[in-house]
Amino acid sequence: MLLYCSPVLVFSGLVTLAISALLLLVGKEILVDLFFMVTILRYAIVAAVTLLFRLTSSKAQECFYINLGQHPSKLLKLALGLDSVIYITFCLTIIFIRYAIA
Repeated sequence: MLLYCSPVLVFSGLVTLAISALLLLVGKEILVDLFFMVTILRYAIVAAVTLLFRLTSSKAQECFYINLGQHPSKLLKLALGLDSVIYITFCLTIIFIRYAIA
């Protein structure tokens, strides 16, 4: 999964780091509202990157994974699901810590 989906995962990981840094820098008053806004923006960006990845991936690479018994769309769904779980967990942890401290 990581070998096939690494471009998408690297990009979404960078977006996750940027959003978490943003959540650490904003005030507590707008923290939850900002989280919802950037989450919608993040999923729109990751969807566009995923579409571009699917359009530019080579047919030989897709056939390689199909021959191994894993369809590329299934690998991509698993990778994006794992990335979403990591993103939500990381951001909620930041929000809970920020509200507990301040």
